[in-house]
Amino acid sequence: MAYTKLLYHIVFRPFKSKPAITEVYERDLYHYIWGFCKNHDCYLYRINGMPDHIHLLVGLPTTISVASFVHDLKVAAGNYMKVNSNKFPLFESWERSYAAFYVVKKKRMVLVNIIIVRRSIIRRFLFMMS
Repeated sequence: MAYTKLLYHIVFRPFKSKPAITEVYERDLYHYIWGFCKNHDCYLYRINGMPDHIHLLVGLPTTISVASFVHDLKVAAGNYMKVNSNKFPLFESWERSYAAFYVVKKKRMVLVNIIIVRRSIIRRFLFMMS
């Protein structure tokens, strides 16, 4: 049996980049996505985002392609957001596109930290611009 540990940084966004991921309820969505990953034998190292996109650092087993993982995740998370439309009133659907980058194992913690602090960096930048 082969041993593999494939890490990916995946980014996707709501249709037309609408700010559909409400700050008050984003943790509910992230918890749902964590459960999805766990149920699909994936390891979610980190999740974070902004109202108009989500970043995931996830380890995928060799039995799941990146494309099928992202497709299934978007369907499931989209259904969750539609069922909870009171929490995500601007959500219509996800954009068809996404970005996925292979992550070298020794850079994993660097990326985890970037995903954690990215939101605060963007907020500070936006504050300075206003």
